[in-house]
Amino acid sequence: MTAARRVRREAQAERGFTLVEVLLVTAVIGVLLSIAIPAFLGAKGHAQDRSAQASLRIAITNAKALYADSESFAKVTVAMLGTAEPSLRFTSSPSTGPNFVSVHSGDGGIALAAQSRSGVCRRRLCERGGHGVQEPGLRVV
Repeated sequence: MTAARRVRREAQAERGFTLVEVLLVTAVIGVLLSIAIPAFLGAKGHAQDRSAQASLRIAITNAKALYADSESFAKVTVAMLGTAEPSLRFTSSPSTGPNFVSVHSGDGGIALAAQSRSGVCRRRLCERGGHGVQEPGLRVV
């Protein structure tokens, strides 16, 4: 057997992938990505919502502590909450992010709201007796 024939046979034995195999692998990867990407995006939105909820939990705890000192939610101000919890920003205007907590207080209670990065607005209400009620999230348009 000549060297040329041997090289030709080895070249024929080392074939690449067929077109059908390449298309099949591409289709399988596409199906897996179509399953994984929505699940990842849903988890990301859920985590962003939890960040706003955690901010409200911290804020309501501080508001209740200030209520215990003054026995009135009307005396709980944005400045007092900011001093009690410096990691959050308190405002009387609408919330623009999870670390910006909107505060509205009066004799009957206090209402706190924080908007998550995914656009969901979470509200937390606390009535005069100190009982907290959490309203469901509202999509901000």
